[in-house]
Amino acid sequence: MVRIVAGAVSLLAMAGSCGAGASAHMARSGWQYPVECCGGHDCYEIDPSELEPALGSWKIIATGQYFSASRVRRSPDGRYHRCSYNGDRSRTTNCLFFPEPSS
Repeated sequence: MVRIVAGAVSLLAMAGSCGAGASAHMARSGWQYPVECCGGHDCYEIDPSELEPALGSWKIIATGQYFSASRVRRSPDGRYHRCSYNGDRSRTTNCLFFPEPSS
């Protein structure tokens, strides 16, 4: 009998979409992207001009995709980053990283 806990199903689904054996990689500034954002070479720094604010989300200008603001992660290096399948900027966004808002 196989048991899968609640959060594991979504993690397994993500891992399957990234390919077997997916592993995280490092940002140029030295922090490691989370493996759930995909593997090896999918994440990269972006300019904030590549995004447009939309009601409760961010529009990825290159793809027209809307990415929920609630899914945006905090960037440890104070820069913007995006992860898309195989690092192809014309593909769907898996993860977005924003710097901490200034106070």
